[in-house]
Amino acid sequence: MDAPRNGGIPDMSRSFTRFASDRQLQAVYSVMRLLADDDRQRGTLVDSCVWCAACRRDRAAAGAVTYDGILLCNGCATEYEVLHIAGIVATIYDARTVHGREVFSRVVEAFGDTVFDTVITRTVRFPETTVAGEPITTWAPSSSGALQYRALAKEVLAR
Repeated sequence: MDAPRNGGIPDMSRSFTRFASDRQLQAVYSVMRLLADDDRQRGTLVDSCVWCAACRRDRAAAGAVTYDGILLCNGCATEYEVLHIAGIVATIYDARTVHGREVFSRVVEAFGDTVFDTVITRTVRFPETTVAGEPITTWAPSSSGALQYRALAKEVLAR
């Protein structure tokens, strides 16, 4: 990536140095496509466009993301995410279901060491925290969810 120009906007018109395999990148692209699909379902017009600061082209508005005030198209946002990813956290995980175990297995298979060891499991305490308007670490500090988030924080700091 070239040095920032044009008011601090980086020139990402050339390909990125990738820290992820093609398979990992495809997995991230599939998630970003979900964001674009979600935008379309909420009414973003298919033919509406935005100017992407990275690739410097008109792109579909659906799936566009703003980072620090810089508007990126879906493709460039995906590349940005891959470059800046600290790790992947499995959340709302339920080991009791086949689906939960299969999805987690596929994520680990695709992303390997990028997946944090700490897993945040589904618990009844999380919906309570939303109603209470507090983080789980203060609402239910001794709950499994709070303990898991503390373990995750330690793991993130250790990376």
